[in-house]
Amino acid sequence: MGLKKDYGHVISGYKNELRLNSKGKGVRKGYFWVIVAVNRGLLYVVYEDGARSGDVIFKEVEGYKGTMQSDAASFYKKIEGSDYPRIILIACIQHIKRRFIECQDYEPYAARMVRLLNRLYQKEHKHKVGEKGWTVEKHQKWRQQYAPGILADIRELLDKILAKPDLLPKSDLASAAGYLDMEWDAVVDIFKLGDANLDNRSTFGRFACKEPRREDEPQFLHVKKKLALLRIALRCRACCRAQYAGTVCKDESHQLL
Repeated sequence: MGLKKDYGHVISGYKNELRLNSKGKGVRKGYFWVIVAVNRGLLYVVYEDGARSGDVIFKEVEGYKGTMQSDAASFYKKIEGSDYPRIILIACIQHIKRRFIECQDYEPYAARMVRLLNRLYQKEHKHKVGEKGWTVEKHQKWRQQYAPGILADIRELLDKILAKPDLLPKSDLASAAGYLDMEWDAVVDIFKLGDANLDNRSTFGRFACKEPRREDEPQFLHVKKKLALLRIALRCRACCRAQYAGTVCKDESHQLL
């Protein structure tokens, strides 16, 4: 079917892991794909026998025009190419930041980078679209005001890390810096918009369902349950920012687990 052009100006792509039967040969990993229209609260789910291939997502977005936010997985990077000229791919800063967090305890440069990335969030959280008359247009101007200086500091530090003569190619710091360097244009493009999040954590993040499939549970029920969990979690996130669906949600109609 694919996405309609008016599905939403900003969409967020995400894949979730499943455990599937492998035709009598044990258990294999499988995936379903979720696309969320960030500003419209619409959820679009794609499942093709657990396939992880980028072809699953490519044919769903070929008719879409707008912005898509994701990590830097290779199948998403293809969307930046000439085959999808109407889609602007923006980065997830949380994916970038996590790589530096993982080595900040023993890499001073990583700790500095985490602090700089946090400065973006600190400025970002001073205002929120939809509250106290704050509009998308105002937020875009706010980003254009606070972001350039911080991004310049981040780029300067990144160049220093990449130029370090003792930087080991396979080190955690090199991996984190290389990832940010690869995503740099997609990071900068976030701040040209007023209605895109800095990351897709608020949409999914903690709600990625990791519950394994029981041996006596039919495969189709496992898939159905995981989709239900995700749907409930997104609903709770929208209404009361519950951390986990069915545990601390204030709306009794969401207490389904």
